[in-house]
Amino acid sequence: SDAARRVGDIVRALLAKGVPRCCLLGGMAPVLAPYLPQELRPHLASPRGDALDGALHGAGLRLR
Repeated sequence: SDAARRVGDIVRALLAKGVPRCCLLGGMAPVLAPYLPQELRPHLASPRGDALDGALHGAGLRLR
């Protein structure tokens, strides 16, 4: 619950900066998501790919 509270604080900070949606990544994401406050859940998005997809996108490449 402490980790979920901290992740919730990060999501709130991002939303306050104007980020419309956040995506939780990593193996703990599915475990933490149910423990986040209910008001944050509509702002969560599903990942569109894995870490490799993100790295390729960041490099301006698309191989998949």
